Amino acid sequence: MLEKLPEDSEGKKNFLPPQVFNGDEHCGDYESFFDAREADLIFSFFKLNPPEGSSEAKLLAQFKAQGITPPYAPKNW
Repeated sequence: MLEKLPEDSEGKKNFLPPQVFNGDEHCGDYESFFDAREADLIFSFFKLNPPEGSSEAKLLAQFKAQGITPPYAPKNW
């Protein structure tokens, strides 16, 4: 797990568990997950594209129309 965590600007890995991964890709910590859930951006948090017609897909479309990069932007943003 430690090898897969991103390094900060000083090359250190200062992360406390629990950390969330999607396969080998680091998604964030529990606090980030909670924030994504509150913002209705769960699929984006897990680096997945939301299902067509879902509330998250509609929210991302609104962000895109306004030229705003949302937090936890999906891969194809």
